[in-house]
Amino acid sequence: MNKSINKIDIARWIAVLPTTIIALTIFATYFIELFYKTFNTLLNEDTVGHIVGCINALSLPAIIVACAYFISPKFKFKSSLILVIVFIALQIWHYIDSAYVRHGIDPYIPIYAISYFISLYIAYKLDIKK
Repeated sequence: MNKSINKIDIARWIAVLPTTIIALTIFATYFIELFYKTFNTLLNEDTVGHIVGCINALSLPAIIVACAYFISPKFKFKSSLILVIVFIALQIWHYIDSAYVRHGIDPYIPIYAISYFISLYIAYKLDIKK
């Protein structure tokens, strides 16, 4: 088995970040927007906001890890880990820069952390099986 890295492998690694951003945008645009429109008439706006916050905290880390794992040609777990670190850095920067966070701590941070750990653990176990 040849372990060398070719041009297609490099192109796939380069495609990981844009594909992840597209997947997150599609998720936010279609699923979350549809969820808001559907349940905002049935439930209180604060309740819908909390449900969406929990769905985001559980789904977004899983989408990030899945995109990195399935698009990366080799070193799938390491690629997933690097992409997670990039997105965590972006989230930290967003929280520092956000006026919303200045008024109180985001209650979904522990859910994000657990979801990142579970997603990375699954990617690790899948990578070991290969």
